[in-house]
Amino acid sequence: MARPARIVIEGIENINPAVAGIPQRVLIVRDNLVPGNPIPGGDVPSWDISLNYTSVPYPNFTPVVVPMKPLERQFWRLVNASADTILDIQLQYDGKPQPLEVIALDGVPTGSQDGTAKGKSLRKTDILLAPAARVEFIVTGPASQFRI
Repeated sequence: MARPARIVIEGIENINPAVAGIPQRVLIVRDNLVPGNPIPGGDVPSWDISLNYTSVPYPNFTPVVVPMKPLERQFWRLVNASADTILDIQLQYDGKPQPLEVIALDGVPTGSQDGTAKGKSLRKTDILLAPAARVEFIVTGPASQFRI
């Protein structure tokens, strides 16, 4: 069976060694057309969204659960593949925002825009992500089993 095509920039561990050897996930946010006839510019959006084909419907925007082992570090590569949805990305455990260690934005390592210096991670609790933008960050799993 053929492998699905993925667009991933390789070699970021050469700029920021923090990602070397840790598990990676590719996450894709997509638009999903809402059935019916939403009013453009109205209070109800024309689109629901999904994360790797798991629906995140309006109005509750129920979070997607991503399983992780306790205290496991993972390198997440997230793309906003929606047409017109600006995302405010946040990782929550038990309803509380968790730190994200940002490694790159749109394939450019943070702190090394020309690739000649070692990258620096940025700690954030949320990231605004425009349509067609990408972000790469490290997350750490909860100390015990929480809903993520």
